[in-house]
Amino acid sequence: EIEQTIQTHRVPHLRCFPRPLPARVAAMVKILVPKLLDKQGGQLLAVALLVFSRTWISDRIASLNGTTVKFVLEQDKAAFIRLIGISVLQSSANSFVAPSLRTLTGRLALGWRIRLTNHLLQYYLKRNAFYKVFNMSGKSIDADQRLTLDVDKLTTDLAGLVTGMVKPLVDILWFTWRMKLLSGRRGVAILYAYMLLGLGFLRAVSPDFGHLAGQEQELEGTFRFM
Repeated sequence: EIEQTIQTHRVPHLRCFPRPLPARVAAMVKILVPKLLDKQGGQLLAVALLVFSRTWISDRIASLNGTTVKFVLEQDKAAFIRLIGISVLQSSANSFVAPSLRTLTGRLALGWRIRLTNHLLQYYLKRNAFYKVFNMSGKSIDADQRLTLDVDKLTTDLAGLVTGMVKPLVDILWFTWRMKLLSGRRGVAILYAYMLLGLGFLRAVSPDFGHLAGQEQELEGTFRFM
């Protein structure tokens, strides 16, 4: 019993309390994008530029569709042919922007995966940390799962989240400005009131999908670790 007490004192269980979410997000941002002038920072700016370009092209295509109907009704052949040429050019540009955005998002996710994996391995292989994780933590930790599949999924989701956050923001600002020109402030206020009411209703009746997704990943990691 004395030997067991001494052994427990020599090899204590590792205890780690999670930091608040803002602190964790700030720490991850420092790892993924240490400065805006590096490779990943340039890719982020390029993603934002492509998203803005796609929104502008989509707006122009919608405007051309309405103008095309106008020229057809007026039977203006010259203007109609000129408009068709412009529409072909804009559609070609749109077909170039969409694959470029997907490719750039994939490159951004790959770069983040490399940086995050190197950062984790630096601490995982330092001072026998891998031994402490498996033998001194007091619980089963699927470190290999987190260093491989979880990092891959995290960086892929983060890269998709960048596009998913920038595009709605650009769309909201752009189409709010366009709608203000068409219907004035009252129309914009009615639209936003409708959107907020719908969002509140969906928020009230929808389950917590984020919590469910976290449980899914935790169970999947535990299953693979077993």
